[in-house]
Amino acid sequence: MSPQVRLIVHQTHSGPLMDQLKSWATAQLDERKRVGDLFMSLIHTCRLNGINPFHYLTELQQHAGDLAQHPRDWMPWNYRATLQGLSASPAATA
Repeated sequence: MSPQVRLIVHQTHSGPLMDQLKSWATAQLDERKRVGDLFMSLIHTCRLNGINPFHYLTELQQHAGDLAQHPRDWMPWNYRATLQGLSASPAATA
């Protein structure tokens, strides 16, 4: 097969697949950027509120169920009060 014919075959068969792959990769990169921006925003907000970002994110993971039910209670500026409320509740001591 000559190089010209090989190129035509490649463009005909592989071109659309490569376009799909490029679209998928671009979407993945956009999602990674969005997640990175979200975490940077959380970390910066923690620092502005005098909170250790690692501790905050760890607490969010440990209390994921409550976080899903009451997200407003888990903002960086008020999550400590939420933790105190959980530790003082009868269910936490049982």
